[in-house]
Amino acid sequence: MGTMVQPKCKCNHEFQNLNLGGGMNNFMKSCSVPSPCFHCKDVFELNIFNKRHLCPKCRRKSSPLGEITTNPSPNPLVFEWGINFEDSSTYELEDKKYTCPVCMEEELTFEEIGCWD
Repeated sequence: MGTMVQPKCKCNHEFQNLNLGGGMNNFMKSCSVPSPCFHCKDVFELNIFNKRHLCPKCRRKSSPLGEITTNPSPNPLVFEWGINFEDSSTYELEDKKYTCPVCMEEELTFEEIGCWD
C-alpha cells in the first residue's frame, strides 16, 4: 500500500497531492517518489525503477528526492519503500526541508495525508 503526501512550502504554491510507492497491482515494478522540476516549477511522481528520470511535462532530466540505501536513516522519515529484499535496500524520504522548485528556498516539506492502493 502506498502513501499519499502533500508537498508544502512557505511560498504557498499549491502543489498536487502525490501518491508515493506502489499499489497491489504494480508494487514490484513501480515505486513512485517525489521529484522536482525546476523548469516547470512543479513536483511530480517519478518511478524510481525507471532508468531515465524525466519530467513528464518538459521531458528534462530530474533527480528524485530521497535516496536508496541499505543503511536505515536514524532521522524521521515521511515515506519508505522496500526496493530489493536480497540486499535489504530501501528508498527513504526523510522528514526534512528540500529546495522548492517555485521559490528556490529550502522550505519544501511533505506531509503524509493518507494511504492509497
